[in-house]
Amino acid sequence: MLSFLLVLNTESAISLYKKTFHQFYDHVSLVPEYEERNRILEEKEPTILLLDVLLEHQVYFHPWYEWCYHYFVAMGIEKQYFKAEHYPLNKEYIHNELEELFAIYLEKHEIYTQELAYEVWKDSYLKIRYNLRFLLTLYFSFCTDKEAYALQNILKWKDNQIRLIYIELMWKRGLEIGIKEIEEILKVQMVHRKPL
Repeated sequence: MLSFLLVLNTESAISLYKKTFHQFYDHVSLVPEYEERNRILEEKEPTILLLDVLLEHQVYFHPWYEWCYHYFVAMGIEKQYFKAEHYPLNKEYIHNELEELFAIYLEKHEIYTQELAYEVWKDSYLKIRYNLRFLLTLYFSFCTDKEAYALQNILKWKDNQIRLIYIELMWKRGLEIGIKEIEEILKVQMVHRKPL
């Protein structure tokens, strides 16, 4: 609820948010809930203010706030509110989280179908895809071209959405990849006629 003060974006609301955060940040996690995160991300100013408060209190790598901090940096980059170099990133955290998500995905890879993803695994699987997007966005902000190409095995995954995320990130870097895979994804979509 505290995060809605950021959305209000008035001088008094921001002041109250900062004072409250300062008083309680180390006693209780003040990470915004899902609905609050979406409202904050609708505009640049609240997004930057949240990140600045986490930086000011030096809790951006604290276990309570690390996921939230990196998520808001990734979404800010994606929405072009700022560039990655404006915010410190915990590269080891990002790498470890990605490795963990890759392992979770690969457990499902052999039996993956769109039907399972959208009907049976809906809540857990879509969270995996969602987190992969934001972590790959961050990873691509600091990895080398060689490291980006090293993830090409994603192009062999059955989940077209994740494949497209990877292709999009490669293209944003100016790296050539994916024409054949996009054609394949489009053919599959035409057969299934279901949303990515």
